[in-house]
Amino acid sequence: MAKRLIPLLNRVLVEKIVPPSKTNAGILLPEKTTK
Repeated sequence: MAKRLIPLLNRVLVEKIVPPSKTNAGILLPEKTTK
């Protein structure tokens, strides 16, 4: 799926492959805060 897109930045490619972790409430959790 991500291979079909042409990422302009590495961030775009990473976000497609690894979706950000979300809580049950749907709040985004930064990697630094997750333990």
